[in-house]
Amino acid sequence: IVDKDGESIIDVKILPNRAHDCLSHYGIASEVCSVLNLKRKDLLPKENISVTDKISLNISTKYCSRQIFVLVNGVKVNESPEWLKEKLASQGSRSINAIVDMTNYLTFAFGQPMHAFDAKKVSVNKKGQYEFIIRDANKGEKITLLDGKEYALDSTNMVIADGDKALDVAGVMGGKESGVSDDTTDVILSFSSFDPVSIRKTAKALGIRTDASHRFENEISQSLIDRVLPYAIQNITELSGGVVAGMVEVNKIPQKETKVTVSLDKVS
Repeated sequence: IVDKDGESIIDVKILPNRAHDCLSHYGIASEVCSVLNLKRKDLLPKENISVTDKISLNISTKYCSRQIFVLVNGVKVNESPEWLKEKLASQGSRSINAIVDMTNYLTFAFGQPMHAFDAKKVSVNKKGQYEFIIRDANKGEKITLLDGKEYALDSTNMVIADGDKALDVAGVMGGKESGVSDDTTDVILSFSSFDPVSIRKTAKALGIRTDASHRFENEISQSLIDRVLPYAIQNITELSGGVVAGMVEVNKIPQKETKVTVSLDKVS
């Protein structure tokens, strides 16, 4: 426990077997509520967004089980409010802009990494749709990531690409060319569910360790996407304006709900 400016910051080590539900603030809060018999804060209801024909999505790799893209038009990229900057600073993250900061904040809050693309930097197909392909990288394919470094990829890596180029290394780090900037007016929010072994191998091979890769490689629950989505829509539109134009989703391997029966007599 570290005291900072009159507040206590608790650093909790999460073991891999609990990463799928506890590698987040809400996950830890839920665990504390269970132990202390407290009521946790209610979540926002699941977001129901209409399907848009403005985005084309194709998944051609076996390492992505679920993907959602949400198009938000008419945003104004501005500086984050002080409360958001302080939250990120307490986690060791620097402020970039309100949209990127909120995606990072929600990653810590709910344990589901998310990313924001500048829509105008995504190629458009013949039908006028923003084109996304989640695929295995081509051998020798190069991409410059948000850390400013250029990386050479191979077929064991996975990328989110458009029709012309790789936009980011899936589950590890976003690309520099497709990121949100001060000139961004339309954003495409990305929510993914990736194979943990694939992400770990890619992060290790490239020598990159990020908050996103740390969560994906620990096999976080696919249902976290549904948990964070309404908060992403609400908070980003409150901070930066914009109107949700719609979403597309491909869910190749839906997560099944599992019920576990426990005998209280046996526990006792």
